[in-house]
Amino acid sequence: MAKQRVRIKDIAIAAGVSTGTVDRVIHNRGNVLPEVKKRVEAVMKKLDYQPNIMASTLANNKVIKIATLLPDFQKDAYWESPYQGIEKAVSGNAHFSITVNHHFFDRVAVKDFEKQANKIFEDIPDAIIIAPIFGKEAKQFLKDKRLQNVAVVLINNRLSLGEKVVYIGQDSYQSGVLAGRLLSTNQGPKSTYLLLHLEVEEKALNATHIHQKEAGFYDYFKENHPESRVLKRAYSEFQKEHTLTQFLEQTIKETPKLTGICVSTSKTHQLLDRIGDKLKNATIVGFDLLPKNIEYLKAGKIDYLINQNPKKQGFLAIVNLIDQLVLRKEVKAIQYLPLDIVVKENVVYYSE
Repeated sequence: MAKQRVRIKDIAIAAGVSTGTVDRVIHNRGNVLPEVKKRVEAVMKKLDYQPNIMASTLANNKVIKIATLLPDFQKDAYWESPYQGIEKAVSGNAHFSITVNHHFFDRVAVKDFEKQANKIFEDIPDAIIIAPIFGKEAKQFLKDKRLQNVAVVLINNRLSLGEKVVYIGQDSYQSGVLAGRLLSTNQGPKSTYLLLHLEVEEKALNATHIHQKEAGFYDYFKENHPESRVLKRAYSEFQKEHTLTQFLEQTIKETPKLTGICVSTSKTHQLLDRIGDKLKNATIVGFDLLPKNIEYLKAGKIDYLINQNPKKQGFLAIVNLIDQLVLRKEVKAIQYLPLDIVVKENVVYYSE
């Protein structure tokens, strides 16, 4: 037998208030005494009230304006996945009257980030989805008083901005721990490992998620293989392929007994493009399912890829904003996504 829908009238009778009061509580319209609101909410919970979402949305007839501030995926392929996730979620929730205005910045240029961020002030949205690659500048932007009533979802890089800001993405510290565990599997007690930070802009190497990933990597070896040697190198001048090759060759020359390498960003393919023939005996761990990374994984030149679900980050950003702005639901401030271990034997299951 189908469960009978709980009506607003039923809640009003049980709570001893008018249907208008219940309606104001459901839609968070104010003008309700705190103790009355609490009583109504308790009755709603007891009766397991489920709002008629579609009817409520149509009656409200409001367009939810969302702005994105993301790196330009035409210049960095990783960022196409979050963009696709956002577009998929918007398409699947078209009945909620959502508009998305994308602002793409060149991730090698802080000034371009600031320029695109300033464009958002021209038409203040209801919500912003942002990848805060440049942490300092992103914090400054998001703390602007003009955005005090704007919902914010961070993806990829977590910043400390209070409970009202939602973060969706990887637990960067644990991803570093996982990378360390994968590298050390079946290795000797006195092995040498390299954590390689390859980025396209020097400031991006100071991003919070890079530091957290590094901390997790180091802590894993400190706690589990203290006798191992763990090194770190960083490089950001990708536009100069010759100097990148020199840097990588020199790094490998300095560590001839290298057991394994973890590339902390999505640029593992850059390492193999330049000096892949010199890494035959080293275990390689990288991040993210970029097409070139997948090619090297299938060829057996990358041993493990840790998938951080960038497409799902974008998708869930939209879902969370619908929950907040349309359905008036509470959402978790921190939402970590699973860290998938992808190898050549299971990578086919991650293909679209």
